[in-house]
Amino acid sequence: MESDWNLSQEEWKLMSRCNEAARQAAPHDGNMCDSLALHWYERCKRTGEHPNKLLLQRCPNIKKEHVQRRLQKFRRGY
Repeated sequence: MESDWNLSQEEWKLMSRCNEAARQAAPHDGNMCDSLALHWYERCKRTGEHPNKLLLQRCPNIKKEHVQRRLQKFRRGY
């Protein structure tokens, strides 16, 4: 299987961090998660920003305890 993605190890690590941040930002929507991860990857490569900074810009309360509890309930299904 031929791929357009020929990433170096550093680029792969950056893409992994972008994927994780996007999963936190849009846990319920796979298409939005993929789109966000790709956008953030390109932006981080271009500007040198960190994906967690972009996550906090999009979702400023994501690291707060009450939000994390709600996300854990969502992931468990209740």
